[in-house]
Amino acid sequence: MSEVLSENQIKKFEEVYKFYDKDSNGEIDSTIFCNVVRSLGYVPKDSDVEEIKNKYNNKLHLEDFIVFMGRKINNIESEEDAIKEALSLFEDGNGDLNEKEFVHCMKTLGKYLKPNDIDEFLNEFEKKNKKISINDFKDKLMAQ
Repeated sequence: MSEVLSENQIKKFEEVYKFYDKDSNGEIDSTIFCNVVRSLGYVPKDSDVEEIKNKYNNKLHLEDFIVFMGRKINNIESEEDAIKEALSLFEDGNGDLNEKEFVHCMKTLGKYLKPNDIDEFLNEFEKKNKKISINDFKDKLMAQ
């Protein structure tokens, strides 16, 4: 996990930030912030918006945005690794969760799902085998 953003990442953040800074005043508010983050392929959390409102008085400057995105990227990489490692505890070494492993995982995590919810979730992935790859499941969890 890189603690420093690459030049390309910084350049991309600057370009997208400036695109959304319509009045070119060097500030974006929390509503615009959400659009910027989504356009970069990330999902802003409620806590992110609250941080913008409280810590930055609802006005985020470019430099602060770049720092914020650096933290977010590093945190996401950490979360992804942790989720993938946790999910691997429930599978039998093939990189997939079958229906039984999926149900066990959900119960262990304290999530009760009705049988039709399980089918719906599994059908979203590999219809013929009713298996979920650990990576696909991790990506789905990260998107929520």
